[in-house]
Amino acid sequence: VFPGYERKKGLKVLELFTDGREDSSKSCWKSDASEFFMVAPLIQYFCQTVMVSFGHLAAQCRSFELVCKVIDLLQAIKRGRVSPVERAARLLNEGVVEHNTAYQTAYGAGSVKPKHHKAFHLWKQLLRDGFFPDSLPLERDHKVPKRIGTTMENKVCWEKSVIIRDLASQFNEQRNLDV
Repeated sequence: VFPGYERKKGLKVLELFTDGREDSSKSCWKSDASEFFMVAPLIQYFCQTVMVSFGHLAAQCRSFELVCKVIDLLQAIKRGRVSPVERAARLLNEGVVEHNTAYQTAYGAGSVKPKHHKAFHLWKQLLRDGFFPDSLPLERDHKVPKRIGTTMENKVCWEKSVIIRDLASQFNEQRNLDV
């Protein structure tokens, strides 16, 4: 049970596991980054207290634990809690390598995707730039145009039509704000 001030978040977590979400992806559970951040601690707790204690999916739970560790490290680096940048880059590289090894143990080398490889370059980007560009705030903003675009039939000026409908949607949202 979520405390009163977190109750809305609790309802959002429940939405992640509805029948409609399950039907949309038969082979696995999918989420965007903000949804993952919301549910990851619950899954991690379940893995630690139930699955591992009963001897089920130990390798998969270890892989999940390590990806959560890398994500926590990325958040700490982003907030300036790990310094100097050289130490942060070294810890990040070690974490990514450790997770990749655990992932391949759990799921096999054939399940590795290009996004897994890209993680091996994050530490170099951190050393080069001194920070991570963060696209998380923009994640929510792409959903409306995507929803509009997938239902559009207009092939002549499709981009213009999507932009106009997106702007109209944003205008309506701004008009309805309680400020």
